[in-house]
Amino acid sequence: MLSDTSDNHPENFFQSYYPQVWKKQTIQYENRYLIKKRNKIVSHVGLFPLIFVMDGKTEVKMGGIGGVATKPDYRGQGLMAKLLKYTIHKMEEKKNCLSILWGSRHRYGHFGWELSGREFEFVITKGTLERLDYLHLINIWRYKGNKNDLEKIIQLHKKDPLRIKRTKSEYSQIFKKTHIETWLGKKGHNRSYVVLDTDKKSIVEFGGNSQIFLETILSILKKMNLEKITIKSPVYPSELVKTCYRIADDWTVRPFVNIKIINLKETIKSFLPQIKSKWEKLNLTGEYTLILKIKETREIVQLKLDATKNVEITDKMIPGKILTLSEKEMVRLLFDSCDRANNSDGILNLIFPLDFYIWELDRI
Repeated sequence: MLSDTSDNHPENFFQSYYPQVWKKQTIQYENRYLIKKRNKIVSHVGLFPLIFVMDGKTEVKMGGIGGVATKPDYRGQGLMAKLLKYTIHKMEEKKNCLSILWGSRHRYGHFGWELSGREFEFVITKGTLERLDYLHLINIWRYKGNKNDLEKIIQLHKKDPLRIKRTKSEYSQIFKKTHIETWLGKKGHNRSYVVLDTDKKSIVEFGGNSQIFLETILSILKKMNLEKITIKSPVYPSELVKTCYRIADDWTVRPFVNIKIINLKETIKSFLPQIKSKWEKLNLTGEYTLILKIKETREIVQLKLDATKNVEITDKMIPGKILTLSEKEMVRLLFDSCDRANNSDGILNLIFPLDFYIWELDRI
C-alpha cells in the first residue's frame, strides 16, 4: 500500500491501526483521491466523513484527512498540493463545516489547517489509588469480541458528551485494533470500560460509572504490575474528567488536532447551542454583536447576543466592529485556549474556545 511504503510503516500498518476505514471491506473508494502516472498510483489523499456529536444532540459534519502520501520518486512536483486543494473543494461541495487531520502543523498550515483543540493528559499512580480507602479491586475482563460486552461499550460511549458518531460496524472494527486492549469492570449494576494503548501504556478512551472507572484502573495497574498510567481526555467538565482531575498526580493540557474551517457560518451555526449555553451563564445585561471575518475567504458571520439570553446568526447587516482574522487565527480563536488570536475582547474569551474533542480511537 502506498501509504505504508511512503511513510516507512510496516506492511498493513494502516489496516491494523485504522480498520474502520482502511480494511478492504471498509474503504470508501469514492472518497479516495489519486494521481496516476504510467498507470501507477503515485499520490493519494483519503477523505473520511465524520460527524462530531455534542451532548447527544447537536451534530457537526466534518471531513477527516488521512493517508496523504506520494511515492518518493515523484515528490517535489506539487502532487500533494494538487490533491489537497481538490479535497478541500470536495469538502466544500459536501457541506462540511470543518476538516481535521493529524500530521505536521507546518506542512498542512500552508493549506489552512492549524494545530488546535484541547486535550488533558493525566498521570495517575497506583499509590494514589491505593490510598483512597473507598476504592477496591474489582472483577475486570478483556473484551474479546463478545456481543453483549460490545453492546455495553456502545451504550456507555453514547453517553459521552463529546464524541464522533460511530455505526455498529465501526464500533466492531475499532475495538479489533491490534495495539489496544479494552477492559471492562463491573460492581453490582454499574460498569465501566477502559481502552489501553499497549504501545504507549496510556488510556485513550473510557466511559461508565466514575467509581467503577477508578477501580477498573486500579485493578488494571495491579494485574499488569504497573506503577502509573496516563489518561487522555477532553477538557470538559464531565463527571469522569472531573474525577481524573481530582485524583491525578500530574497533568498537562495540549493541542491534539489540526483543524481547518471549511464553512465559518455553518461551523458557528452547528455550535450555536453551546455558544447559547455559555452566553446564558454569563448573566450579562445589554446586547452584544460579534462579527467574524476570515481574511483569505472573506466569509463573514454575524452573531447577535441579547439580554434575553437569545443568540442568533443574522444575515442582516448589523453595526459593530468586524474581527478579521486569518484562517489559522480563526481556528485558534474558536478552538484553542493558549493563543487567543491577539484578542482583547473579554466576552469573546468567555464564549471561546468551543468544547471539541475526538477520542484517539477515532483519529486517522
